[in-house]
Formats: sequence, structure tokens, C-alpha cells
Amino acid sequence: MNAYLAFLKKEFYDYLRSYKLFVLMMVFLALGFLNPISARYLLEVAASLLPDGIQIQLPQPEVMDSWAQFYKNISQIGIIILLIVFSTMISNELQKGTLIHLLTKGLSRTTILLAKYSSVLLVWTCCYGISFLVTYLYNFMFWPLTNVPHLLLGIFCIWLFGCLLLALLLLGGVLTKTSIGSLLCTGGFFLICMGMSLFPPLQEIQPAILITNSISLLQGQSLPADYLVPILLALLLIGISLSSAVVIFRHQQL
Repeated sequence: MNAYLAFLKKEFYDYLRSYKLFVLMMVFLALGFLNPISARYLLEVAASLLPDGIQIQLPQPEVMDSWAQFYKNISQIGIIILLIVFSTMISNELQKGTLIHLLTKGLSRTTILLAKYSSVLLVWTCCYGISFLVTYLYNFMFWPLTNVPHLLLGIFCIWLFGCLLLALLLLGGVLTKTSIGSLLCTGGFFLICMGMSLFPPLQEIQPAILITNSISLLQGQSLPADYLVPILLALLLIGISLSSAVVIFRHQQL
């Protein structure tokens, strides 16, 4: 446990020194502000850009518009930047051989991988939490009496899918020893999920539904029970990805 905590501390120090933590926090903080602000003032901005005498009728902004922006921005911007930033979390050290010194001091390979995954998981959780809290507080200011059904479950679905992508990112790095390989592993998995969604029997159980369709929870178009299988499958894939990465890394020549 002491070795695990020491390596975890080293990872966070590296994130601070390389400004990775700062960059991610700023990105997710900006997204947190952008979601409610854009939803609340989009009509006013659009109206100000129209020529004099021209009017358009658009629905008044609602809290659901802000949460729709939250889902869109986190999935299309936040998670992509997260994966790019952490695509080198294992590949750089494998290429440079910097882990050999730690292994000769008795640090186990399993500890190294678990500490690396834990560190990126904590960063993802903190950054995502910041973005959610900022969006939630501004939504409460703009639409104080609005009730959003199943909000926490919808937020959990995105977080869990991010955890799954990070596990696949780690597995891809161990397999290919390159950052490109890590990104291709996560991108390939997402494409497989999109392919599964083309078949009705698989459409509702593939894990990517956690991020592509969980807004339906907030809109009341789907029920929490509809996400039970994708959640369980995502948890299973996280376990398989981490276990596979550990087994491969144990037998890998550095």
C-alpha cells in the first residue's frame, strides 16, 4: 500500500509539473460556465445579430437546454481532450524505459498500472465534478424552480463511460507502447459500439448508450432500468481491460 500511495503521489506531481492537471481543470471549468450561459443567452445573441425588422420565433430557453449542452460538450470536447492528454500515461515511460529503475527497487508492475489508472481516474472525477457543479449552480440561478428527473443517474452514466475509456486507453498503451495506439484502442471501441447500435437487439445494451443517449433520462424519454445492462457491461469491460493490461504488462519486456 505504501508503494502504491508513493507512486500515486509521483503521478500527481508529474501532472502538476507538466500542467496537465491545470489544463484539464481549466477546460472543464470553462465548459461548466459555457453550458448554462450559452443556453440562457443564445436567443439574445441571435436576435442582436439579425438585421433590423427581421424577427424569428424561438422557444424560450429551459434548464434542459443547458443540460443538453453539458452532455454535448463533455462528450465531444471534455472527454476527447482528457484522452489526448492522458494518451501518453504509460507509453512514454515504456518507450523511455524510465520504469526499469522503479522495478529494480521492488515496485511491482501491478502497482504501477493500478496507481496510474487511479491517478487519471481521480483527475477525471475532479474535473468532471467541477464542470457539473458549475453548471448545476448556474442552472439553479437561472431556473431555480425546475426539477430535472434522474439527474444524478444521467451524470453517473457519463462518468462511468469516461472511466471505461480510460481503462481502454491504459490497455492500448500497454499493448502498443504508443500514444497513437492508446487513442486507436479507445476510438476502435467506440466505433464497435456504434456498429452495435445499428442492430436493434444490441442497440439498447451497448455501453456507448451511457454517453450518447443518457440525456433521454433527464427528458423522461427512458427509464433508469433501461441503463442497467449497459452499466453492468461497462463495469465488466473496465475489469477485463485492467486485468488484461496487468497480465500483459507482467510478461512484457521493458
